Amino acid sequence: MRAKLPALLGFSAAVFGLLLASPVLAQTPEGTVITNTADVSWTDANGNSYTPVSASVDVTVGFAAGVDVSGPSAASPAPGSSGNILTYTLTNLGNGTDSLSVAETISNAGITVTEYRLNGVPYLTLGLLNAALAATPIAAGGAVTVEVVYSVGAGQGGIPTDYTLTATSRRDGTAQDAQTTTITPGLTPGVTVTPDGGASSRLPSNGVNYTETFTVTNTGDGPDTFDLLASADPTKITIVSVNGVAGASTQISLTAGQSQSIDVVYTVLDVPAGTTDVLQLLATSVADSNISDPGTVNITVIGASLAATKEAYRDDQTTLITGAATVLPNEFIWYKITVTNNGSAAASSVTVDDALPAEVTYDSHSDDGGSPAWVITTPAVNQVQATLTTLAPSASRFFWIRVQVN
Repeated sequence: MRAKLPALLGFSAAVFGLLLASPVLAQTPEGTVITNTADVSWTDANGNSYTPVSASVDVTVGFAAGVDVSGPSAASPAPGSSGNILTYTLTNLGNGTDSLSVAETISNAGITVTEYRLNGVPYLTLGLLNAALAATPIAAGGAVTVEVVYSVGAGQGGIPTDYTLTATSRRDGTAQDAQTTTITPGLTPGVTVTPDGGASSRLPSNGVNYTETFTVTNTGDGPDTFDLLASADPTKITIVSVNGVAGASTQISLTAGQSQSIDVVYTVLDVPAGTTDVLQLLATSVADSNISDPGTVNITVIGASLAATKEAYRDDQTTLITGAATVLPNEFIWYKITVTNNGSAAASSVTVDDALPAEVTYDSHSDDGGSPAWVITTPAVNQVQATLTTLAPSASRFFWIRVQVN
């Protein structure tokens, strides 16, 4: 009978050890005294009864910290707004009275905290909030409310920011919990393209590329990407590149309020002077394909159109020889050759070749004194060539050739 007692006591000790090894349950209050009593009764081989014996032990429940932070997982304030509020509940999951401290992390400088509130009482800084929390005991299972008041910077539309509030047990120093709220201000897209109705006059390209510069501005309240598409009548204009990218389309990304100059390179086909067309650059928001704006330039095809006149004057360069007037052998006369540009574009490399008739002999020449100057040569006997580097629209220029009648 005595041999059974050590076995029973060993079993009780093993059970007690398991209880000690188990985690303390939060619902058992701190300071609770747990009494565990074991009763032992027995008989001997002849059926004799003995007075039962008992053994007991007391354990006192200590403090086990526990913290829970709950709050919104997402928020969608307006860009440029203030007075936005995130509300968090800080619960003491421990088995005794505790107080908490809080810390925060903000992933983007576009979000600024302006105030904290503890159970409705405002505090301007995180340090002041923590001082108030230190002086606020929270019973087991109790909770406090922390509000975070914040503002959103302009141009933050569509930019997500993670705000994380972490609460830590002051008594334990390690038990903590955190709640992260992803703040994504709503994005209102907008875009403008200028010029609207600009104008350019162009010659048929003949291998020359032209460039029109547009300005694309993100007028939305957050960063956006824009599809750019240049267009024109393909029978008149060919698009070469947009913003340095070959073809008629490309993409650009702009922050809120940012502008970018976009070069549209194109050629003008061999079409008559006076032909018109509209070169357009359309920008469309990728965030909202319903938001777009065109810029336009009106293209007018121009060209030079030259006319020439030739007159004969007496040697005084004043008296015009007309009609039935005659000249005599050995007389000196002047030919005046005038070139006029009646077109809409400047003429370049204007060249006049004058092969003098056999009845006269070349003597000399002079120009009109204008700028640029005529370049006059005699490449062959009785031949005069005059060259002008450029002749503006509606301009007229002339030069003289002095000859002697044979």
